[in-house]
Formats: sequence, C-alpha cells, structure tokens
Amino acid sequence: MKMLLVAYGSRGDVQPALALALGLKRAGHAVTLMAGENFEGWIRGYGFDFVPAPDTEQILASELGKTWTSVKPNSPQELQAMGRVFEHYGLEMFGLMGDVVRDFDLVLSGFASMSFVQTAAEKYGVPQINLLLQPYVPTALGQSSLLALTGGKFFANRWAGWLTLRLIWGLQAKPINRIRVGLGLPPHTAGRYLDAVAAIPAVHGISAHVSPRPDDWPDWVHMVGYWFHDAEVDGWAPPPALSAFLEAGETPIYVGFGSMTSRDPEATFRMVSEAAARTGQRAVVVSGWSGLRVEDVPPHVYLLDKVPHTWLFPRVKAVVHHGGAGTTGTGLRWGKPTFIIPHLGDQVYWGRRVAELGVGVKAVNRVDLTLDKLTRGIERLTTSDEMLRRAEGLGQRIRAEDGVSAGVAAIEREARRLGVRV
Repeated sequence: MKMLLVAYGSRGDVQPALALALGLKRAGHAVTLMAGENFEGWIRGYGFDFVPAPDTEQILASELGKTWTSVKPNSPQELQAMGRVFEHYGLEMFGLMGDVVRDFDLVLSGFASMSFVQTAAEKYGVPQINLLLQPYVPTALGQSSLLALTGGKFFANRWAGWLTLRLIWGLQAKPINRIRVGLGLPPHTAGRYLDAVAAIPAVHGISAHVSPRPDDWPDWVHMVGYWFHDAEVDGWAPPPALSAFLEAGETPIYVGFGSMTSRDPEATFRMVSEAAARTGQRAVVVSGWSGLRVEDVPPHVYLLDKVPHTWLFPRVKAVVHHGGAGTTGTGLRWGKPTFIIPHLGDQVYWGRRVAELGVGVKAVNRVDLTLDKLTRGIERLTTSDEMLRRAEGLGQRIRAEDGVSAGVAAIEREARRLGVRV
C-alpha cells in the first residue's frame, strides 16, 4: 500500500507514529509522513518521504499556545483557547491536506488531524483510518472513557464521550468548513460530522493493561499496545556530565513537561528544585519546549533540554511530567511510579488512570500546582513500596507486548475491509 501518515502535534505525537511507520515499512508498505516542519530532518533520517506542515513548537510558543497551556484543563477556558488556536492556525496547518491526500491508497490520521483528513478523504475517495494515542472513541466503560462521569460501566460515560466529540467539532468547525467549501463539498453539520467519524476505523496505540478495550466498541476499533520507538537511542550517547551525575549519588527522579510551554519557566524550575531538595531527592530536569534558561543550577539537579526517554527512564526511580500519552506510556513501560501534572487535553485522563491503577499519585493540574503539593507528591512517589511494586508489575506486562506488529496487522485488516489492496 501507498499510505500517508499524518502525525501532527508534538514529539509525543510524532514519535509513536514514526515507530509505527517503521513497522509498516518493514511489512512492505510505502509510507510518507506529514508532520511539523521542525521534525523533517529526524523523519527523513529514517528514509521516509516527508510533507512539511507548520512548526508545532512555534505554535505552542505563541501567545495563543501559551494561553492554551496555562489555563485549567478540561475547562471552558481551555476549550476557548483551543478554539482560538484552531481558528488562527487551522487553515495554515491543514489547508494543503486535499492536495496531498489524493495521491495515496490510504490515509492514516492522528487526533489533531482526523477531522481535516476526513474532509480531504471524502473529497478524493481515499479510505481513512484513525491512529489514536488516547481512548477517544465513546464508551460506557469509565476506565477507558476520556471524560468519565462515573466509575465502572455506565451509559452516562458514553454520552460524555459523544459530548466531547461534539465540543471538539465546534472548535474546528469554522476552518474545516472553509476547507470543505473550497473543495466543493457541502459544509458539515455537527451531526453529519459525528456520523462520518463513527464509521472510520480506529487503531489505538495504547496498552489494554493501562486502558482496557471496552466491549461496547465496534470491531473496527482496536487497542493494540504502545508504539515505542526504541531506535531513537541508536547512535545516541549521553553527555559525559549527565553520566557523571547519574553515577555520583542516589538514583534521581525525572521531571519534565515536554512540549508544554510556560510564561515563567524559571519559576517552575525553582519550584521543582526546592521540592526535590525538601524531599532529599536528586533530579534530572528536562526543559523541553519551555524555553527555560537557568545559569545557577544547584548540585542536586541536572538540567538539560532534551534526552531520549527510552534511555533515561530505566535509570531513574520515578517520573514527574505533564502526562503526554507518549511520556506516560514510556514511564509505565519501565515500571516507574508516576506523578502527572496535566496542562491540557488528554493529560487529565492519563493522570486519572495512573492513580486508579495504583502506579502513581493523584494528579495536580498545572494551574493548581504549589510547592507544597509538588513536595507531597514527590515524597509519596519515592517512599511507597506498594506503588513501586504495582508499577514494576505493570511495566513487565507492557514490555511483553508488541504494539507495532499488532498495529500493522490491524491497519492491514481494516484496509482490506475498506477495499484497499494490501
């Protein structure tokens, strides 16, 4: 098959897509990736053709992006901020989708791009499969409901799932319908869009040990396991100073907020450093996309801008992070007790699941984080033997899975169902 894989978002969105693309390539398929132009060199380095889209790091570093990451997640304020991002950048991000999609046998889309891809796929008659890193398909099962109103299995959770889809459609409706009109398609109503999305096969790159597959999903919705990109460490060597720090004392914790930008990253660093000191912990702090610049780093902290999680996480005792799907999966894979500080979106769900599974402490939203709350979370994270035992057990089960192979098989199955010659 000749397929386009649209992997728009942060590195946490792109890296699992790259791992899956490598699996599809090994299975004999021709894969082109579309992602933010800031990932072009990395993706082309694996021999893939590439279609550039606007730089997601620059978008999150904009005033609109910083507003999105600084309001309470799953709140009206976040919906408004997300809507402004889509309205301002939507045409720029996805306006070229139609010209690209029509050249392929199959298009694979992620969460951020699925509605835009649906329009282009409809126009050119190209079958679509959604690749999801969060349990986005509505279900009554609270454990796998992105916005659960109650635990267990209850119809209200499924209703909340459809409401979530409806709200997100409302944020994207203006740019999508502009694109639809430009392609000669009638504008979508909410109902028509939701009917279209419900019929698209979906493959979730999540472990069922973390988010169980609900029995009320149709059989074209799959839960196959995480898509880990272990090749990211090939040829990579840690800075000598990092190796020396890791060897110089007690095993440290990891703290990092990935692609989440901040209006005052230095204040966040001071809070993290003080919380680590209060709990007697050494810490590796990764600044990510925050734009952090610190000259005076205390000796119990090692600061760097990026590091492969696949390399670092086996070498730390616990992880504190924003709750991105990729970071969460990698931490759980290596059996690390987890403290999630959600900034937006599905990060709230992962914070809830980590606590429900007993492999981490209760999440604290970034807007509510204080030094005392961070200190208490780190203290419990690093002193609970029961939490560590559960995290290690979950990690063993995740490491036994092969999500990439299962994902390739699911894509091939659904492509055949859609009439694509595999």
